Amino acid sequence: MLKVIHQSWHAMAEGEAALAGGVELDFSGTFTEGSYDGTMFAGRIRYDFATAPTERHISFAMYENWPSPVVTMAVGGQILTAQGAAVYDSVFDGTANHYDFVTMYGTGPFDGVEEAAFFELYFADEDASALNGTQMPSAQQLCSLPVKHVSFGTNTPGNVMSLGKLTLCAAC
Repeated sequence: MLKVIHQSWHAMAEGEAALAGGVELDFSGTFTEGSYDGTMFAGRIRYDFATAPTERHISFAMYENWPSPVVTMAVGGQILTAQGAAVYDSVFDGTANHYDFVTMYGTGPFDGVEEAAFFELYFADEDASALNGTQMPSAQQLCSLPVKHVSFGTNTPGNVMSLGKLTLCAAC
């Protein structure tokens, strides 16, 4: 069961000045399979989509060492934060299809052990119509990516990756 998001999360999110040209979205959902089936999660996505990638290839951009907070996620009483993101714009799958992908990933503590939990937010558009060039998406672009999933796991022996769908809304 998800407790109220930890006060440090609110303080961190509210203590920052508004981003010029930034993205601020809240998300929530419930894991539907895996070791944490039935567990609720929530969090905030916050970044400046004009930030340049740290590594870039033709249709791929990697964003590392983001300023904090970028993605903060609460699972149970655990608070996890993002480490980076990858954006794939109109990736060719070997047939006639192209796809847009955005993944945001990070780690956090679990049972008092640092970096013992990990997560990935996954956004995808089979029509490759959500993104306009390889870049971090705007809030509108991110919301328009129709596939929105979270994966969550821990280093606990026997852990099975937990998966769930998330809902996005403007940060409150």
